[in-house]
Formats: sequence, structure tokens, C-alpha cells
Amino acid sequence: MAKGWYIGNEGNVARKVKKMYIGGADGKAHKVKKIYIGDKNSKARLCWSGVNGNIVFTTKGTSSNNAKKVYYSQNLGSPQEITLPNVQSGVTEIKVACSKTRFVCVVSMINFSGYASIYYSDDCINWNPVIGQMYTSAGTYNNIRYFEETGYFVVNNAENLFWSTDGVNWNSKRISSDVRLTDVAYGGGSYLITIHSHYPTMCNTLGGDITQIYDPTGKVNFSCVVYGNGAFVAHKPSAGIHRLDLATMKWTLVTSLTSAISLHEEISMVYGNGMFLCGTTFKGVFYSYDGINWSSYTAPLRIMKVSFDGEKFLGTSDTNYAYSYDGLNWTYIPQPNNLAYYSIAGN
Repeated sequence: MAKGWYIGNEGNVARKVKKMYIGGADGKAHKVKKIYIGDKNSKARLCWSGVNGNIVFTTKGTSSNNAKKVYYSQNLGSPQEITLPNVQSGVTEIKVACSKTRFVCVVSMINFSGYASIYYSDDCINWNPVIGQMYTSAGTYNNIRYFEETGYFVVNNAENLFWSTDGVNWNSKRISSDVRLTDVAYGGGSYLITIHSHYPTMCNTLGGDITQIYDPTGKVNFSCVVYGNGAFVAHKPSAGIHRLDLATMKWTLVTSLTSAISLHEEISMVYGNGMFLCGTTFKGVFYSYDGINWSSYTAPLRIMKVSFDGEKFLGTSDTNYAYSYDGLNWTYIPQPNNLAYYSIAGN
């Protein structure tokens, strides 16, 4: 949400508004908490803006180039390459998420107590290691998300869910033995956790009781999930995008446009500005305004991993990162190497 509102004065200078009041039908002035503006679809959308103009993105390493760096861009400028301190040898991937004030990274394949699986930064340049909070492994769908509604960073790692308000002190819960969590989303007062080759689970509070969401088609094997427009939507490899009916707790296949996507790491999903958006490792980008009717297009350069900074969509590509205000038209910014960019976040 906008950090502050500005109104121009008689000198054509924008002055910050500390408080804003609008008159109501009762003839009294009421303090403005949120402002909505109509979009081109005649829908009222909550006004958002980026807070600091910071973007951090990460890479997926190869056998000869471990993923031990993050890349920082300020105000859509060229990025700085920053090496994280004291990273364990053999790291294969790093994922990043952020609040309005803090970025947090989860580092995969940390299995020695002297190394950190979590790093955090408030300036995107100096990164602080957090040691002893969790061990991570490669190939277990490690991911991190931040949910502004609840104030939690949430990490899914193997069969465990971890959560923290500051990225430093973490709580955890084993969801089930011998499973691999793939993603987590929050909306409508509940968290939805997707699991590889297993039924998704839902909980109202992190660490609280969980409920399996059974489906007549069996264990649905969702690879990623997001909440928006009053519903959860999730991608099932080799099948397509499903939508959860919260009244019946049943999943419905709403499009097979993504059925060619068969592997977990080939797709990412986000919701922002009234749009569901899916980036893929293919050239196709998929989107929907209601979670039911989906369309696709081919971007000039593929958009692989996507996020939303409160104002615009962010995306990773092979030798670029990208941004878009409508999810359809992208501006690309060149990067310093040719590794695949694996995660992106901005505030």
C-alpha cells in the first residue's frame, strides 16, 4: 500500500499528507484508511505503490557455479552482485521474499550447523546469516513467501513448515512424514499448503490444527498455489490450473492451458492488481482476472518466476529481470551473467 499520499500546493510542489479525511453521507469527515480507484474493467482496485524501489533476485546454480549470490537493483536500475557471507559449499538455489522493510532468503542444501539456511537484509546490501533455525536440502521444493495480511514469512522445506515475523526467530511444524511440501498461500482467513503427490492441507493459524482437502480425483499433486479474488488457484503438473470452491471444498479444473508444464520448477504463480499471473520456463505467460477464465501470450523473452511488489509485477528471465504494470507488457533490464534467475521480490 502507498507509504504516503502527496497533494500539490499552490507552488506546484507535492506535500506529504499525514492524514486524509473525506466527508460521509452523515455530513462528518471520516479518516481515510484505504483508497480504491476504478480500473479499465470498471472494478474498484485498492491503490498500491512500491515502498522503497528495491528489488532482489537470485539464481539457480549449476555444478560449476553454486548459487551463493543475490542481485540488488534500486529504482529499476542495473543490479549489484552481492556474495552472501559464509555460504556452505554445494548450495544449488536461493529463494527470496520481502516485507515492506526486510528481505529474507532461504538457502538450499544447508546440512552443517556452522552455516546459515536463512539470510536477511534491510538495505539489500548487507546480509545477516541466521544459523541453526533449519536444515535444508536440494530438490525438496524449498520456497519462501511473505504474507502481509498476517505479517509472516513462511518457508516450506521438505515435510516442514517454518514461519517468522522477522526472518530471525522461526517456529516450525511437521505437516506429515515422508511428504514434500510444494507451496503455501494465504487468503480468506486460512493457509493452504500444497504437497507433492498428496492431498493439500488447510489451517487457520500456523502451527494449529490442519485439515486435509480430499478430492474424488485422488491426491492432486499441486506444484504451486496462490489466493486472489476470493479463491485459491493451483497448478497441477501435466493437467492445468484448478480452482478451489471454498463452499464445497472441491477442486475444479478451469483451464488446461498449462498442461504442458509437467515439472514443479517450471511454473510460478502470483496475484496482484486484480490479476492472476503465471510465469513459466517456457515462453508462455498465463493470466486471468477471475481465476476461472484464462488466457496466454508469448513474451519477447520468457518470464520464469514472478512476484508482485505492491505496484507492479516482477519477473525473472535468462539474462534479464523484468517488470510490468499490467502483467502483459514487460520491460527488460540486462543482468551480469547468464544463469537462470530463480526468485525475485521487491518492496
